[in-house]
Amino acid sequence: MFRNAITRAMSTASEATIDGFSKMHAPKLALFGLHAKYANALYSVASKQGVLEEVEQELKTIHDQIASNATFAEFLKDPTIARSEKKDDISKVMDAAKFSKPVSGLFTVLAENGRLGDAKNVIQAYNRLMRAHRGEVQAKITSADPLTKEQLTQVQTALKARIQKNETLLLETVVDPTILGGLKVQIADLFIDLSLATKIEKIHMILSSRQ
Repeated sequence: MFRNAITRAMSTASEATIDGFSKMHAPKLALFGLHAKYANALYSVASKQGVLEEVEQELKTIHDQIASNATFAEFLKDPTIARSEKKDDISKVMDAAKFSKPVSGLFTVLAENGRLGDAKNVIQAYNRLMRAHRGEVQAKITSADPLTKEQLTQVQTALKARIQKNETLLLETVVDPTILGGLKVQIADLFIDLSLATKIEKIHMILSSRQ
């Protein structure tokens, strides 16, 4: 039943932002591509069942297993294992772990389509949909040196001006000396490179083209 629901949802997932899903169960974020198609379908099924957060937690458990269990990760990616065998094996894993039917259905469909190797990317896409569901906007600041408290406050103020009042900014700061000063800023799908390394590279390209 749930596998069929996921399959039906996938058949219209590419039109999710138009009329593929009812507005009540459509993701708030429009994602496109193969991984997004599976994630959109799972989101629709989980929303209709009222288990969005439960599914998110189960996918986190699976994602952690992929990251920490090399045998499991290799099994998912191994192209030499027959799809039918993979389907049977992954079904046993789902049953043993007592995962919900939407999650089990997703992995059954991935196995049938020879896409278990894409599971990690599908999970990451679903996580993005859930962050949008909660009104969370991710931002990442990369600087050559740690930002001072004053600088961090200035950056946060500037970034918050770009989001809606009902949204929450999730800010990650990273130190990378190789950018040689300046900043790299990413918020949602917007990327701004203000690093000195990039400026030097652009100058080098301009000078090289004139030789």
